[in-house]
Amino acid sequence: MARLFKMEMEFHSEVEPLKQKMETNPNYSHKIAYKTLDPTNLGFIEVKTLDNFLKRNKVKGVTLEDNAAVIRRLDLDNDGKLRFEEFEKGIAS
Repeated sequence: MARLFKMEMEFHSEVEPLKQKMETNPNYSHKIAYKTLDPTNLGFIEVKTLDNFLKRNKVKGVTLEDNAAVIRRLDLDNDGKLRFEEFEKGIAS
């Protein structure tokens, strides 16, 4: 359990500066980022939606299980769908 918490802290230490850098970019917007992930305006992002986004952007080596883990990490109401409010909270520094 201690190893798991240590890994979570290391992950946070790695990701937090990236979030802060993204938020300070004048061209960045949570809404635009979300619309990019949800191009059909479903109002939510599912595992397959995230997978399609990554494939369109030629990101290799990411499995459906990896995508599911991202959705689970940000999905506050545990419905398997990432709505804008959850996305915004999860991406914010």
